[in-house]
Amino acid sequence: MSEYELGKRRIYAHDLPRFAHALQVPISYFFPETGPADDLDEAFLAELHRLDPTERRKLLDIVRLMTQMLHGDR
Repeated sequence: MSEYELGKRRIYAHDLPRFAHALQVPISYFFPETGPADDLDEAFLAELHRLDPTERRKLLDIVRLMTQMLHGDR
């Protein structure tokens, strides 16, 4: 942990959920300069992290399709 704290090791984005879970903090904790996420973002992330990787991929595909529909497939 000290290597992360001292900047000798980097934390990769895909590892943030595990660190946040272990530390019992929201992922936004690692980005204080961005400001707090709203309740909707936190709720979405909490549900997302309850899914297994296959379910996450399916959900991502659904969200992408819905975004295309909402934006008229720009």
